[in-house]
Amino acid sequence: MRRALTRAFGVALLLIALVAPRRGYAADARPIVRVVLTASSDAPPWFDGFVKHLERELGLRGIDVVVSRGERDPGTARGGPGSAPLAAVDAELVVDAPSALRPVLRFAVSPRGDAAVSDVSAAGRVRHVNLAGVPADGYALALAVSADELMRSNWPRAVPSEAARPTVGQGKGATGAGEGTPPAPAKPPADAQRPPAQTDGEGANVKAQAAQPGEAQARDVAAEQGAVLPGAGTVWHSNLAVAAAGEAFAGGQRQLGGDLRYAIRVAPRLEIELRGGWRRILRQTTTHGAIDGNVFVGGGALRLLVLGGGRATLSAVGRADVLRVAYSGDPRDASIDATTGNAIAFVVAAGPSGRLWLTRSLALEAELLAGASPLATTATDAQRAVFSTNGAAILGGLGLSLGL
Repeated sequence: MRRALTRAFGVALLLIALVAPRRGYAADARPIVRVVLTASSDAPPWFDGFVKHLERELGLRGIDVVVSRGERDPGTARGGPGSAPLAAVDAELVVDAPSALRPVLRFAVSPRGDAAVSDVSAAGRVRHVNLAGVPADGYALALAVSADELMRSNWPRAVPSEAARPTVGQGKGATGAGEGTPPAPAKPPADAQRPPAQTDGEGANVKAQAAQPGEAQARDVAAEQGAVLPGAGTVWHSNLAVAAAGEAFAGGQRQLGGDLRYAIRVAPRLEIELRGGWRRILRQTTTHGAIDGNVFVGGGALRLLVLGGGRATLSAVGRADVLRVAYSGDPRDASIDATTGNAIAFVVAAGPSGRLWLTRSLALEAELLAGASPLATTATDAQRAVFSTNGAAILGGLGLSLGL
């Protein structure tokens, strides 16, 4: 009996010796992402803030961040100057900054990190970020959001899980629990709350249904400021606008009316706009009566972003319009024959245009352009010119645009 108990005790000790080290390794084996800056010795001003935001987001999911100032540097942990170099990492995020406002992110996963991403195309692991439309104090946060989305779409371990998500008490800094007390296990999510499965294909962008607090804040701030959110496309791709417009020509013709405009963004700084509208020619007296008329306007414009801010933007606009002008005469004496004439005019103009964001999708637009009419029309009274679209012109507009 004693021998049986001794053998059972020995077997139990052997099992404990075999199992305990494995459990300890599993608890300590946190994934490591190395952030490599390939810029010159002077890091961009947003780099340190970008790393802090990335550390905070990934730390909530049990992922450590290592920073390297160059591709040959293996990197050191963010624990301080005395941290030991770490060469073996699970994934690597390369930050290339040829320009401070146009960084490039490249993400790669090591074989030990996760072999499930080997089919992801190279194009899907590169992200070109445009910070031109983001306020200076939001560069670091916007770039961290883009890097987080890039890692999620290429690395399953970067997708947050319910177990790694902090509780409500932890998020608000609740007291009463010791630092060493582990959080209570979270309940499994319902089917309607589960994050969507990943999709294959070039440039796949996989997003979880429940984003981390920092990422949600970055999206809200960037959207409210009408900024370009890296990796998530622009706040709007097109807009529809209504505007009051008017033109004054050196030839004496004055006209007021309204436009309906549709603009589409074809590049981060370039929009193409189509417009159609109607004008009323202001009535002018003549020797034998008065002349007025109507104008139908159709044309297009190119809008190039020059300055971008959180609430307002300034663009340079080049515009070309075709005008169908219909003059109408009103003689004082019924014995005088008055005729209505139709003619075509062509007007080109260029100048500044401003946009002030009132909400996330509604903006106030204004423009003041200078131009000329290569093809002009003229209203006459007894073969004498009264007014025309000839000569220099000033074109103005004020309206509201709705982002789509």
